[in-house]
Amino acid sequence: MLALVVGCGGPDALGAWPAKLVVRSALLQVALIGSTANDPPAVQLLDADGKAIANAKITFSVTGGGGSVTGGVATTGSDGVARVGSRAVSPGLNGVTASIPAPFRVPPISFAASGVAAAVGAH
Repeated sequence: MLALVVGCGGPDALGAWPAKLVVRSALLQVALIGSTANDPPAVQLLDADGKAIANAKITFSVTGGGGSVTGGVATTGSDGVARVGSRAVSPGLNGVTASIPAPFRVPPISFAASGVAAAVGAH
């Protein structure tokens, strides 16, 4: 699943020029195949002074290994945090990247989750 990129309309639409994304959830997780990760990807968008930027569109894209996200384009809240609704994993390593669209030159953040099979108990 690849989320569509949605423009922000420039810094005036946001109230400040975005400077960086900061991780606000686990970067690496392990989850059962087909289930959702306990801590869905989340980032915070900050300006150059470290102040949160509200109402910005953040794109969360599946970048490797399969799996899926709900809410692939999320809007930052008053605290500058955006998160996916949920993240399901498939077998092996699954990648998701959070980014803010052009014209902003903010480095993206990559998240990883490893999908593992449920253990079968011995009787």
